[in-house]
Amino acid sequence: MTTTGKVVAIIGHPGSQENHTFISEKLYMPTTNHATAISTSAIPTAMPTTTSVPINPPPAPIPLPQWQSPMASCFDPKNPSTLCKYLLDYESLAEAAQLTPGEHLAQATCYLTEEDKGDWENLP
Repeated sequence: MTTTGKVVAIIGHPGSQENHTFISEKLYMPTTNHATAISTSAIPTAMPTTTSVPINPPPAPIPLPQWQSPMASCFDPKNPSTLCKYLLDYESLAEAAQLTPGEHLAQATCYLTEEDKGDWENLP
């Protein structure tokens, strides 16, 4: 029933795309002067199932930038203070690319020169 006193009924079959809406200006109820039992025959025993679509699907992975790309993480072995920035930048890129932990570790040196990569991989 609406706030204006109208009765709205949507009638259809579960799973059907076709529904019918009825709006009544007056509520027609049989009048009796004695109590009757409530009928439950019209009450559905199971609610129809629906599938929901996520409102905000997760973002698609963003591929890691190429080695010489301006977006690539950069480490200068002559300036060790760039190591922290390199690692932070790489963390952000790896997260955006949705890398697995194994991929994350395996590709951590992808922006280093071959010499630096060899040095890092030979650390104890």
